[in-house]
Amino acid sequence: MRIASIVCVAMTVALISIIPLPADSSLVDDSVIDDISWTVMVYMAADAYPELPWEDDVNEMEVASLPDRINVIILVDPLGDNNSVILELAEDEPWNGAIVSPILADDGTVIPTGEADMASPTVLSNFIIYASNEFPSDRLVLVIWGHGGGWFGICPDGSSVMSIADLGDALHHATDELGRRLDMIITDTCVEGVMETMFEVRDCADIYVGSEKLVPATGFRYDRALDSLADDPAQTPAEWGMSIVDDYVSSSFFSDWSAELGVFDLNEIELLVQRMDRFSRQAIIYDSLYGDDLLSAILSAQSSDYDVWYKDVGDLFSRIQQAPLPIELRALASGVLRAYDDFVMCSQSYSSMLDESGANFTGAAVYIPADDVLDYGYNDLDFSMTNWDEMCIAALYTGDMQDNHAPSPSVGYVETDGMLSTAMIEWDGVFEYYEAWVFINTTNGLEMWDIIGSEEPSIVINSLGGELAISTWAGSQMHAEAHYTVLALMQCTITLNVVLASMNGPPPSEVDVVAITGKGEFDLTNTGDGYALEMIVPDDASIGDLITIEVRDRKTGSLIGSNKTLVGTDRPVTEVLVWSAPSTSLGMQFYLPAGALVVIAITLMMVAASSRHKKNGL
Repeated sequence: MRIASIVCVAMTVALISIIPLPADSSLVDDSVIDDISWTVMVYMAADAYPELPWEDDVNEMEVASLPDRINVIILVDPLGDNNSVILELAEDEPWNGAIVSPILADDGTVIPTGEADMASPTVLSNFIIYASNEFPSDRLVLVIWGHGGGWFGICPDGSSVMSIADLGDALHHATDELGRRLDMIITDTCVEGVMETMFEVRDCADIYVGSEKLVPATGFRYDRALDSLADDPAQTPAEWGMSIVDDYVSSSFFSDWSAELGVFDLNEIELLVQRMDRFSRQAIIYDSLYGDDLLSAILSAQSSDYDVWYKDVGDLFSRIQQAPLPIELRALASGVLRAYDDFVMCSQSYSSMLDESGANFTGAAVYIPADDVLDYGYNDLDFSMTNWDEMCIAALYTGDMQDNHAPSPSVGYVETDGMLSTAMIEWDGVFEYYEAWVFINTTNGLEMWDIIGSEEPSIVINSLGGELAISTWAGSQMHAEAHYTVLALMQCTITLNVVLASMNGPPPSEVDVVAITGKGEFDLTNTGDGYALEMIVPDDASIGDLITIEVRDRKTGSLIGSNKTLVGTDRPVTEVLVWSAPSTSLGMQFYLPAGALVVIAITLMMVAASSRHKKNGL
């Protein structure tokens, strides 16, 4: 719910990162501004306790001077009966504190009896359809105003509450009827900047604005928000959302309330949820071995001031990434954080000196459901289609039930042409299933290479060279009963092929082509068709190394071309090298006239073959 009162005190202003405001409207072509129209639909669910100051916010909106192409339509249901109205926002000039916006007649389309049940998904969808059809525009924005409680519900009306599943149904029905998505959803409510709500409405809008914390009764700064839109109607919904965030957080500096607000790209949430689901599935496998370590990370993460079991997503997965968990869980957590970074377009927070709830807020929160009657409704959410709730319940109730009771697996090698080309992980025990997550140590850290599963106690790894960290587990029914991390060192051969070509005749015949790695300089052999070099990984080069190819004039020793390529785990790798004629200065070697171009194609291929397919991702 939204906090019903605020006590203002003087305090020290904390420094926060400032999100750039939209571009100066003077730089925007007036014809472009005139072509952009907006309809902002405000759904004010005020018929609930604690009472919220809806008149103050409407008066705040009426301060703004809006052009004709910006319409603000407000459905408000105050405390009491038969007093619901739809308002078309009008400017109150000069401002006198009274509501001057005229009432619209909807002919019973939205308010059939004089009293709108704001907890009804039908009322919400009818309002969106009505406002969009009566005030068609280029951009449609829905503001949901009132009390909120995360996945527990939103927009209470008396004793009724709209469930988040109903919210999703209402928005899906409205957008299907309109034949288009909304441009933005803004939730001026408590704790609706949460994964469960945003995932429920992911198909209904592009941009979402919400807070993972409590929001004071005064809510957002509608005067500043609408002034910002009036100044630059050509700005994108995301830019307007960032302006709203900046105004809301900065206006909290001299209050005793903390503030947090974020802008989210709903087009990126699918990948984020997929990665959270993948992490959850792997975490469930380890629940009886590492449940306590996972639970410690969960409990230590930043909580919302609304509910201790709402955890900040960024802080949670950062702690998981640093926890004493198997390598693959930490790697999967890193993948979640990368997707989360794309999902959160901006987030600002301000921590009051009187607020003891913490300050590690990064934008969105996610709930930790329990096997409890109060959380049974969680199963109605789209988010519950993932393994997230099962993972949380396993961590909360299972804990570490057993220790590794099998000996650590051994590592054996098979030599080919004097190289350790194959490694075998051998388990001494009888289990139903064995799995190994293979990571290679690169110049950029550990990189996941493959996942190998087997029903036999022997796992074979080949076609790879370098230092390997292998996280391997054994168990039954996809639950680990033993887990170890073992190290291995393997070798493989790569072939570097370089072909010279010229657009103004054949390339010089008297050249030397060399490959330079961190392990030294190597000459390529002229094959007649090009130049080639066999290199041993990791002896001559390591995965992640940057190889520099240089073409030198043999007579003068001058450099006439160069390029770089990485030694990667993906094969083959093809590069194009642009080189300069001997008379061209080195500083211009990548800025040559077309007639002087020479192209070198570099193909980096592993010699060793493999019958296994590399996984596409974590």
